[in-house]
Amino acid sequence: MTRLLILLALLCLPIRTVAQCLGDGDNDGAVSVAELVGAVANALNGCATGCRLNFQTSTFDDPGCGFIGPFNTTCGFDLVGGMVAEDGYVYIVLDTNPRIGFIGEATSPTTATLLEWSFAPYTNPHFIGGSLRLENGRRTVVIDPDTPTVTIGGCHFDTYRGAYLPLDGSGAAAAVDITALRALAAERR
Repeated sequence: MTRLLILLALLCLPIRTVAQCLGDGDNDGAVSVAELVGAVANALNGCATGCRLNFQTSTFDDPGCGFIGPFNTTCGFDLVGGMVAEDGYVYIVLDTNPRIGFIGEATSPTTATLLEWSFAPYTNPHFIGGSLRLENGRRTVVIDPDTPTVTIGGCHFDTYRGAYLPLDGSGAAAAVDITALRALAAERR
């Protein structure tokens, strides 16, 4: 009898549920344009597992990764980017006009210390500190300079948070120029 009364009492308690916001990959309660683009790419091409690069051991023979996301949370627009890694260095190019490249030195398979950034043709490097990370199960790349590095379209480059897109020639990732990534790496050597 006591168990029955406890069960009835529990059934009468208000139950609070949390609704899942479909498409909200970072669980911030909102679906960003980058997450929406990623969801559409997943619907068209199958769900992406995330960037498989190992910052410490990947080579240019490994497939790169594409991303799309904002570089400033209060200003600006989403940027498409591509990333490759070789010899313990990570190279990222974002599709701005002119393109902007970042180089980081690997500290783990998914983190790197930011070393420099430059505009194409990547001959005038600007040395910076900060970090480069793969987060959210390798589905988000974060470029997090210690201080804003540059202004793009009137907005300071604060922190880039890009949603993963495979570099397979489809969707927004097709805008990433692998040649630009290799040129950035060649300048570094």
